[in-house]
Amino acid sequence: MKILLLGFSLFFLGCVSAVIRLRNPYIPGLYEQVSGKSKARVWNNLFSFFSRNGLSVRLVDSASGLIKSSQTNLPWSYENKKGKLNNPRAWVVVERIIYKNKPLVLTSVTGEWNIRIKALNDSQTYVVVNLVNLRYNTPLDTSYQPFLRASPRSTGVFEKMLEEQIK
Repeated sequence: MKILLLGFSLFFLGCVSAVIRLRNPYIPGLYEQVSGKSKARVWNNLFSFFSRNGLSVRLVDSASGLIKSSQTNLPWSYENKKGKLNNPRAWVVVERIIYKNKPLVLTSVTGEWNIRIKALNDSQTYVVVNLVNLRYNTPLDTSYQPFLRASPRSTGVFEKMLEEQIK
């Protein structure tokens, strides 16, 4: 009985996934920025930005100031052992997932950008950016899966590019 229990325990532990946590905090949630431009100008600049970067828009509600992108491929990266991004231009950083004692190899990462725009006055606009519905696929499973144990984060690269459009 002890041998059976030991064998089951070793098998189970070999199949359990582990996550190597990120060393840097990155952007844990909402990114907020106040622009010195009118809401109409920020709105137009954001649509131009989406168009130039190949991001399709799924939902636009100008009354509430909401723009939602479609699920789209995102440039992503892992951190190296020193906590630096392997791809410094990545929009998303992903924690490494170890499954069956091997690193899980990701093929792509997708997500949606939610952007809310609110006029503070005639010359200032409040912009909130949120990255949601992050998913990944692997060479062995091409269907996109939600991140259940790992916590991918925005690196801030997308937000900095966006900030240049709304300053």
